[in-house]
Amino acid sequence: MATLKEIQARIRKLAEKADAVIKKQEESQKAIRNIKEMMRAYGISVDDLHRQGRGDSGRGRSIGKESPAARYRDPISGTEWSGRGRPPKWIAEASDRTPFLVEEPSSSGASSRTRATRKKAKKTPPVVEARKIPPKKTPVPRKPDPAPPGRNPSNKPKQDMPRS
Repeated sequence: MATLKEIQARIRKLAEKADAVIKKQEESQKAIRNIKEMMRAYGISVDDLHRQGRGDSGRGRSIGKESPAARYRDPISGTEWSGRGRPPKWIAEASDRTPFLVEEPSSSGASSRTRATRKKAKKTPPVVEARKIPPKKTPVPRKPDPAPPGRNPSNKPKQDMPRS
């Protein structure tokens, strides 16, 4: 059974932990108040934070995000394909996909190029230091093991002599 001194020591340790938790909660509440004041001062809402965070990170799908716009349309059936994923049968067999392109509506009429004909900026791969690859070692030919006594050294079966 625990002695009185041991119990009092436990109580002190628990009281210290409780004080630390309370202090941390007070600090976080103060930080939240400061953040809310700054958000009011700059006119930022919680929705703005969610939209900004999801859009820049590239991870996950934000709520209300629309599917990608169609880049190709089948002239016969009218079905559309965004250009992502596995191509449908009606365009997979086509060697030239330009007849299936969908024109983008131009707001100012400045450009009539389609989305598919625009060139995307290619990311250049990072420069990696070339490392030296050691030359391949050629295998050294091995000498055949000497045949044990009573065996044919050439490992060929002995041919019987024709009987006369």
